[in-house]
Amino acid sequence: MGMSRSGFLACAFLALAASGAPASEGGASSATLVSVAIEGSESADLDDLREALGPWKEDAPWSEEGSERAHAALRTFYRNRGFLEVAVSTRAEVFASSSSWAAAVTEGPRFRFGVTRVSGLDRVRERVVRLERAYGEGEFFSPQKLFDTQRRLYDSRLFEDVSIRTSTTAARTVEVAIEVRERRAKWIKTGVGYGSDERQRANLTLTHRNLLGRGYLAETAADLSAIWLEFRGEFVNRRLFATETEARLRGSWRREDRAGYDIEQSQGRVSLSRDLGFDLQAAAHYRVSRTVAFHVDPDILETTPDETVSGTVGLGLERDTADDIFFPSRGTRSALLLERTGGFFGGNVHFLRAALDGSLYHRLWRSLLAAGRVRAGALKPTGRTVEIPVYERFFTGGASSVRGYRERHIGPFNALGSPLGGDIQLGASAELRLPLFWRFTAAAFVDGGQVGQRLNFVEPSRWKWGSGLGLRVRTPVGPFRADFGYKLNPDPGDADLWRLHLSLGEAF
Repeated sequence: MGMSRSGFLACAFLALAASGAPASEGGASSATLVSVAIEGSESADLDDLREALGPWKEDAPWSEEGSERAHAALRTFYRNRGFLEVAVSTRAEVFASSSSWAAAVTEGPRFRFGVTRVSGLDRVRERVVRLERAYGEGEFFSPQKLFDTQRRLYDSRLFEDVSIRTSTTAARTVEVAIEVRERRAKWIKTGVGYGSDERQRANLTLTHRNLLGRGYLAETAADLSAIWLEFRGEFVNRRLFATETEARLRGSWRREDRAGYDIEQSQGRVSLSRDLGFDLQAAAHYRVSRTVAFHVDPDILETTPDETVSGTVGLGLERDTADDIFFPSRGTRSALLLERTGGFFGGNVHFLRAALDGSLYHRLWRSLLAAGRVRAGALKPTGRTVEIPVYERFFTGGASSVRGYRERHIGPFNALGSPLGGDIQLGASAELRLPLFWRFTAAAFVDGGQVGQRLNFVEPSRWKWGSGLGLRVRTPVGPFRADFGYKLNPDPGDADLWRLHLSLGEAF
């Protein structure tokens, strides 16, 4: 069904002719589009075509560049619906203050995906490649689905190179040839570093990305720092039961030394995640934990059992439109987490957890970037649990929250000076980032936040604030960051007014 008929177009042009003489030909004009029409379309709805044209619509300014982009957008729209031989012609009349634009479409035959052939495989099974396809045999052909297939094959991290070629047949099918070159499947990685919180640290990771030839990921790792020791293992199946659902199994043991208490924690976790479209990913998980606390300050011991066993079920939503993993310059990142610990899911501690984190990135002028972040969290004890154990609470302060303060040293403290954390958390940050030269970037920031047991304890008037300057160095694994933070409203008698934070990765 067409969007518009020739009689309508003729009337539109006659109306425009009455408005004045044609404008001079060229790229820019002060004319405004008063009519945008498409004829000859038989398979597309009006709303879909208008969405494909984007900003090219009534009341938009006329330009030759805009007309060319609209022409290309229509061709792409039809090709992604299988009309590989589509022909699009456009015509326009431009006057001093108004213009009219029309496109004539000849759709041609519609093609479908045909046979897919895979070459270049050595240790990876062909089924792994076929599961990563964004299309199925018999579906209407779409070049975009080929791009998505190539991206997904690279995302699997099984291949160094992926090339895709197509050919058409007399039966109006498109045969696809996928040629790959495999990456090394087994890796040993080790590293050393230094951070403001954990100080010296070392890591050893053993990875197999093609377990059993099925593209399964298996990984074991050990982390050692001045305050923790952790061993963990993980198994990942990207395509559970040949679906879009990813499954993860994880087990870990961790020893952690904190001000006021030490813990040993054993944990098992299973999670399922899936892309929902619109850059949104959903995940559900179940976690079983056993935590033993020792060297606990007396007043913390009153609210923290020597040993807790808990079962937790959770749901998470994440949306990421940032243009770069490590160095974003535009877009947003947001995450919502809801968890239920104990109750029907077992254990001797019972509570609810909700946490929200959102970041925004925007280019202000040339290479000057602005970034902002807000975060909030809440815990609520339920059942027989009166107070949340200290190691389950929220903490703030430090390199990734409020710079200028020691890690976790904002909020209530006990008589021995150990931070107690809180059941409620609020915070916000703002940062300007300016590339300097080579791999260096400068930053200016302000952070604020607070934790407490009730909402009125964390209202903005009680926030602790830090501000300062920073320097980043780009590396292949993200920016190495040095931030000099100064406390803007320290507690009375606090002589520790500034702090240097060293870390890998941006604060947000």
